[in-house]
Amino acid sequence: MNRKSLLIMAILAAIAAGGGVAVAQTHNDAPPPPMGAGHGGFGGPGGPGGGMRLDTDRDGRVSRAEAAVDTRLAERFDELDKNKDGFLDREDFTAQRREWRNQQFDAADTNKDGVLSREEYLASFDRRVEEGRGRFAERRRALFTRLDKNNDDKLSRDEIKDHPRLSQVFDQMDKNKDGFLQADEFNATGPGDRPDRRDGRGPRRGRGGPR
Repeated sequence: MNRKSLLIMAILAAIAAGGGVAVAQTHNDAPPPPMGAGHGGFGGPGGPGGGMRLDTDRDGRVSRAEAAVDTRLAERFDELDKNKDGFLDREDFTAQRREWRNQQFDAADTNKDGVLSREEYLASFDRRVEEGRGRFAERRRALFTRLDKNNDDKLSRDEIKDHPRLSQVFDQMDKNKDGFLQADEFNATGPGDRPDRRDGRGPRRGRGGPR
């Protein structure tokens, strides 16, 4: 995937997420699927303490009110609050990450021998890549519908004027140069070839994998 495609992908992802910062991963820096970080801030979180970003009063824990800004987190608040104290702290988020990684490992370990073979690892990788493509495509379609104010199945420069980063790549996305972004043009940019894979056997439980 070239840099222009990555830029367009990052812009679309950021707008679809409500303007948040999006980082487009390159082929060589994508994390391994069973052990790597997941999508979103709390449920396969992206790095230790990811959910703690919502701790706006800096008291070391996330209250129900603070969690309300993240719909998915709010829906699972009671489930994640293991000690039922009405707050989520680092221990709660760490437990959730561990549980999520174990679930990913178990799903990939199809013969249940506690080790990921090369075949199991790659099969899991392919599955997660396809799942990621599906989620990205769904968000793009929803974004296109939201931006298409007059419902004519195409986007004009005026309709995207409130999104300067999208306006910046308008000409690159307008393949037929008719001054509009058709649905197929808008949805054409997405994840390309699968990232490079590691050779050899995957991690064992307790040796680089979840405990």
